[in-house]
Amino acid sequence: MKTNFKIQSVILVLLSFVLGWSEFIVVGVLVDIADELKISISAVGLLITIFSVFYALGTPVITSFINRNNLYRYLIGLMIALVFGNVLAATAVNYWVLLISRIITAIVSGTLISVNLTIANVIAPFNKKGKLIAWIFSGFSIASILGVPLSTLISSSFDWHISFWFITVVTIVTLILLYNFLPHDYSDNNSSDKHGSKKSFLKDEITLLKDPRILIGSLIPLFNWAGIYVFYTYLRPILSNWMHFSTGLVTIIFLFDGLMSIASNQLGGPLAERDWMKILPFYYVLEIIIMGLFPVTLNNHLSGLISIFAMSLIASLINSPIQIYLLNVAETSYPEAIVFASSLNSIFGSLGVAVGSAVGGVVVNSFSLPYTGVAGAVFFLITLILTVWLKKINAKENVN
Repeated sequence: MKTNFKIQSVILVLLSFVLGWSEFIVVGVLVDIADELKISISAVGLLITIFSVFYALGTPVITSFINRNNLYRYLIGLMIALVFGNVLAATAVNYWVLLISRIITAIVSGTLISVNLTIANVIAPFNKKGKLIAWIFSGFSIASILGVPLSTLISSSFDWHISFWFITVVTIVTLILLYNFLPHDYSDNNSSDKHGSKKSFLKDEITLLKDPRILIGSLIPLFNWAGIYVFYTYLRPILSNWMHFSTGLVTIIFLFDGLMSIASNQLGGPLAERDWMKILPFYYVLEIIIMGLFPVTLNNHLSGLISIFAMSLIASLINSPIQIYLLNVAETSYPEAIVFASSLNSIFGSLGVAVGSAVGGVVVNSFSLPYTGVAGAVFFLITLILTVWLKKINAKENVN
């Protein structure tokens, strides 16, 4: 049983890796897509914005139709749809086909993350839930370590289409592992729908979001990731076009940046067990300073890289604390909406990616690449204010 849990945990982390790679892949091949399709970098960046919008808007709608007493069937069906989306991207011959493929992948990915987290909540012993959730989020960081640099390397050496074919193969392998190693009888024990009857899940979602603890808590990852992606969306052109690093060095830099993201996620795990609402504001002040100085620091290789890595080391600290906090509030006050609550961090984080990448495009067109950092600093100032606000609300509600 213990061995089965370990294997299943690894597969769920692998799934989050695949989903993270599917989401981030455009960052690694952005320049090559722009060159082949003869469009601007900001137009390719728009693919990231659109992905995030459909991810955020499609996830709650699709999730509300899922019978949570048969999660396995939906998991397999969604994985097949993910394979289709990646195949469509790999065979895309123009911008519009690529856009459609990204929309399909976005809608499927958001729902898959929700199902993934729900299954993790079912299979994990109580004392291991937090650790497994932290590793599932780390799967996304691992994707930025391995997936994005590998996509950049493959795209630069061969073609960006090959990058999508590669991720398609990995997705199929993951599908096979899910099919063979996960039991077929998963159900959400928190669901009030024990007999498969329909209930007004959208009503539960709205009720959940009316709670200021949930709403403010969800807005924190939104502005956190808006602050990161206003800059990160254009990291490759910043490294290659502005800082003039070679393709090989860009790949290595992405690798180390991914390591910083994994470290950030792992540091966020223990932070969730402490007074994170009091601690995180200090890190946000550092992030504001780091990103605000990008127009200066990015003009030097050493200071630029130190600043970028420091930014990434802070970026994911929020993941585990806010995920566990939202689940705790929902479990205590809204147990019927626990599945939706498990997806709020990802949904609002994706909205943040959409906002950040869109604002980044405006900044790049109006100013220059390093000034995306200044925009990021503004987003983190808002994140700081929201975190302090949530602590005050939380103190009144006396919920930790």
